Amino acid sequence: MTRRAGKRGNGEGSVFCRKDGRWQGELTLPADGLARPTRRTVYGRTQREALDKLRTLKDQIRDGGPLPARVPTVAEWGRTFLDGTMAAEVARGHNAPTTRTNYGNLWARHVEPDLGHLRLDQLTSSVLREWLATKVTQPSAHGTGPLSASTQIRIYAVLRTALQAAVTDEALRRNPLDAVKRPRASARKTVPLTPDELTALIRHLRGHWLHPLVLLMSVTGARPGEALAAAWSDIDLEARRWHISRSITRLSISGPGGGRSTLGVKSTKTAASDAVIALPEIAVAELRRHRTEQARQRLATQHWVDPDLVFTTPIGSLLEPRNVLRTLKQAAADAGITRNVRLHDFRHAAASALLAEGVDIAVTSKLLRHTRLSTTSDIYAHLLEEVRDEAADVMDARFRRLLDTRTADGGTGPA
Repeated sequence: MTRRAGKRGNGEGSVFCRKDGRWQGELTLPADGLARPTRRTVYGRTQREALDKLRTLKDQIRDGGPLPARVPTVAEWGRTFLDGTMAAEVARGHNAPTTRTNYGNLWARHVEPDLGHLRLDQLTSSVLREWLATKVTQPSAHGTGPLSASTQIRIYAVLRTALQAAVTDEALRRNPLDAVKRPRASARKTVPLTPDELTALIRHLRGHWLHPLVLLMSVTGARPGEALAAAWSDIDLEARRWHISRSITRLSISGPGGGRSTLGVKSTKTAASDAVIALPEIAVAELRRHRTEQARQRLATQHWVDPDLVFTTPIGSLLEPRNVLRTLKQAAADAGITRNVRLHDFRHAAASALLAEGVDIAVTSKLLRHTRLSTTSDIYAHLLEEVRDEAADVMDARFRRLLDTRTADGGTGPA
């Protein structure tokens, strides 16, 4: 800071001009009992305005009135929000521990480095709008391009939640992000595996430990995390029902040697996700075969970690998703599939199969357990266009037959 007009007399505070042209006034309050000396700061567009604000502050002290609360910086509020508000939400069961961890990671990587030095009341809508614009071109941590649209949306959501907590706690009068549009989601076209590709892969996996997992996701549309956390106690093979109530998660563990992560299981996020779905007979038959094979493996192993898990390592523990994906990619390549295959592709394959077979979009949305019909429409818009074209072709063929028959019977035919 470039300082002009240095300190005034004792107890009168100091006023100086900042590099940005604004004037800043500071007043140090003496220690009060056990409280340490504190410094209060005021700002003005001119020296006179800063002096007037400083004088008002001193008058309040002299008259014994309540002092204006010191506005915390973004960095300070981040610690209050994560260690106070979010920790309490986790303790009450309103948020998962992983939610707090994810918020903290996004805050540490994107919010605090850029905005941490600013006070909360300096976060105007225009400042935040300009800041979010820089995220569009910011390189990702993987160095493969700019930040994804989904990451930009998560950054926006974390800061919005933190600022709303500041409004609730009266550290802010209003949330400046209320006037800032959320970053747009990327309109990437979802291209599911073709029927030929899916058939080739599933046939190639026969006898492989991946086969029952891939088949279950393909015929139910289950999310990869839900399938990897599936429990036998949630599956009724006689009734052909699967109660999807949990998903795999990564837990952070802190210890004397530092932090590390481990796999765990959490409840599904929403009431829509927590649902009972019907299992196709082909999935039931494959799960019966898989359960028999798993029982044989358990007998051959001295220690089995979790007897309730459907899909496990050779010792009965949770499968590491990254290892599953690595094995899947190799199997896809061996099956002659040249595209990049992901675990989520089997959910898309199930959706595309339902729509291609003429299942209504609303029914498909319920089977996929999307919370909003618009989510299904947005993701599978191009597939819906194909279904509409097929429906038009069906109607065309039908009415051509009807009209041709009518003409043959002596009718007047089409006008």
